[in-house]
Amino acid sequence: MSSTTRRVAALVGAGMLLVPAVAGAKPGPKHEKPVKLATYVFKGVWHVDGTVTVSGGNAKVRKGGYLQQVVAFDVITAKLRVADTNADAAVTVTDLVEGDKVVIQAKLPRTAPAADAAADAPIVARKVVDQTHPVVETEDPAPVVEAPAPEAPVAP
Repeated sequence: MSSTTRRVAALVGAGMLLVPAVAGAKPGPKHEKPVKLATYVFKGVWHVDGTVTVSGGNAKVRKGGYLQQVVAFDVITAKLRVADTNADAAVTVTDLVEGDKVVIQAKLPRTAPAADAAADAPIVARKVVDQTHPVVETEDPAPVVEAPAPEAPVAP
């Protein structure tokens, strides 16, 4: 046998020994892609139980099948742009009144489930804007502060 034939035979034999070890190996960890989020803008009428009858919205809302649906929202952590309707000196969810026209912004997966599947769990809202009772911005004029007069230089 020539040296080339022996080398080929040794490589084939070593390869046959490795096949069972590779076949029984577990696959490495799977890398899941991060879920891409999109902004959904819901427009509709607020109900006291935390639901909104959706009458309009952006393309994601319209294509998602949310129109004319009653959708539940979790507005606990949302930014509220609401007037203080109950005069308790704090802007809270209780300032939203039954029948208010609202705009609600939420971040959902780009390929969100249909509106029927979303009826089970409330959607976490990022921002709630009340259009019936908008926030009245009161601008207090900034106090005028006069700078002290410069001291006169002392003559030597």
